[in-house]
Amino acid sequence: MNVSNIEKEIKKIKDSGKNSGTYPIFYKGKTRQEKVYEIPPNLLRFNYLNGRIGTEAIEFKAVNATDLGDLSIDDANDIIHDWIWNKTEKDNKRTLEDIRDKSQIIPGVITRDGIVVDGNRRFMISRILNKEGLNKQFKAIILDDTYSDGGESEFQIKRLEAEIQMGQDEKVKYGAIEPYLRIMDFVDNYIESTSSQMTYDELCKIMNIKSIQEAKKKYRIGKLMLEYLEYIGFDKMWSRLENTEDLFIKLEFMYKMYTSGSGGKAGWERDDDDIKNYKYLGFDLIRWNYNADTKLKDGWDSKKIREKYFKNSQEKAIFSKKRIWDEFNENLEPIDEIEVPKLNDIVKEEGLSHSDAAKKIDAIWAHKVSPLFKEALGKAESKLLDNENKNRPEEFLRDALGKLTNLIDENLFDSSGQIEFKENLLNLLQGEDKIQRNYNYANNIRKISEALKKTLK
Repeated sequence: MNVSNIEKEIKKIKDSGKNSGTYPIFYKGKTRQEKVYEIPPNLLRFNYLNGRIGTEAIEFKAVNATDLGDLSIDDANDIIHDWIWNKTEKDNKRTLEDIRDKSQIIPGVITRDGIVVDGNRRFMISRILNKEGLNKQFKAIILDDTYSDGGESEFQIKRLEAEIQMGQDEKVKYGAIEPYLRIMDFVDNYIESTSSQMTYDELCKIMNIKSIQEAKKKYRIGKLMLEYLEYIGFDKMWSRLENTEDLFIKLEFMYKMYTSGSGGKAGWERDDDDIKNYKYLGFDLIRWNYNADTKLKDGWDSKKIREKYFKNSQEKAIFSKKRIWDEFNENLEPIDEIEVPKLNDIVKEEGLSHSDAAKKIDAIWAHKVSPLFKEALGKAESKLLDNENKNRPEEFLRDALGKLTNLIDENLFDSSGQIEFKENLLNLLQGEDKIQRNYNYANNIRKISEALKKTLK
């Protein structure tokens, strides 16, 4: 059945006057007691613009170059049905049994052409029960508007959906990422747009946000997430952000502080390139942290990474000292050369979904960069510890000597003072791509040692 025929059939139901009572909704600025109708599920469509499944819909379009709205109604409904069911299967099973036993108690809301504005989960359950032969109709309020009307009608429908879903105590909460999508939609299209149909105060009220400042912060975090997905080559694949919110919140805080010039305790004059590199290496750290096997991370969990990288500190963070920051950058330069399989190749060769293929590629990348991150983070941590102990210079000398003697035969040196390098370590230092850098290290050690000897005498 096409959309035009669906709209005609729904109009017949509304015009018949047969209803199941009324239910209050706040719509277009006032509370209304609207009639509730029983509607056959075959006249309805899942709302792929819905905040709960918005991430999947955007990702579907990004990887398939096809909008869900371009598919047949049945095909789109089947795809979204699976998304909603799999997203919170345990809760959905409980809701299924509840509605099977008690019938649908709280009505949904649909547009005049059958798009479910509120109640996608309940609609999913009604589809299942009808397939079981129970002939369960979907109870819903029918709006006179629809999304395709555009303008004020589209805005009011989105607003209604947000107020219902964010303003009630939901048994099934939003995922951590979905609210950022909705906030970006409202800000870009209705607050900062030429239409100015909404204010930040209204957004805060609808989305249960404490302040305008907090709303703007969430907007920036959402944009940072979008930039991250593009940076790692998975543009708009929101499934790659699952359970990553914490470090994005920390990165946004630090990045805004540095770019706005409003503070930041990094104890050196950083420029725009330094700050951009801080953001991009932050992206790399986030990708590594959330995709590397725990055994490969050598104790570098989210908390420890947060303390050493995403922290506003003049003494205890990697970005706080220029020499530590520069060396950290240098140690991680090989990351740019890391190669991973292409997304479509994994999909074709292994029969995975695009989401699962992207997850596998992230894991491959994280595995390959783990040695680089462990080394870079370990060296930076050691330098930061040395900096904390700067009032104990004798320890610096003792530690430096201890590390250098790892390169030589210690027994020979202790007995005769003769220096003989361990061949395997010397070969590593003389590697074609490392010899000049290691020569410079040794030369600087010599200069500092000679100057210190003269001073101490």
